[in-house]
Amino acid sequence: MKVLFLLILSSFSAWATVQDFVIQDKKISIEVPKDWEAVKNLYGLPLVVLGPWNSESRPAISFVYTHMTAKIMKPEDLQKNFADFKKDKEDWLKGHAGKLIKFEEATQKIFSKTLKGHFIGSEFVVNDVSFIERSYYLYCNDEVYNVKWSIREEHKKHLKDIETIVGSLQCPR
Repeated sequence: MKVLFLLILSSFSAWATVQDFVIQDKKISIEVPKDWEAVKNLYGLPLVVLGPWNSESRPAISFVYTHMTAKIMKPEDLQKNFADFKKDKEDWLKGHAGKLIKFEEATQKIFSKTLKGHFIGSEFVVNDVSFIERSYYLYCNDEVYNVKWSIREEHKKHLKDIETIVGSLQCPR
């Protein structure tokens, strides 16, 4: 399994470049595929990686430093974050005549020895458009980053790339 992971990562690296950024006074590095675009300070978000256009939309991944450390983020906080996320999403969907398809409860994710965390997610429909989103709390050098992606149904073909981009986060000191 470890060899397969390295093989997938190396094939991704053949068409991606590692790019360095400073967001909220923190240095990070991520792999960005050649047909994707990294934009700083888009709509108030420190860093957003945008995928290829598909009709009038494209996948988006945002990176935000939370000003928390991994020691502060306790398991009970994850459950509270999930409950808050679920309530906020339900309220938002009611206000936009949307329909909830499913929630993904807090799930542990290990990308590497230096990058692990949890994610929560949802799938929903608004104005006959299907969306999928995930919000990660990733621990990188003991610092917590919120990395969120949101895609339309037609962007599902980019899920592997999205997860590889998210998992490529490095936080050099």
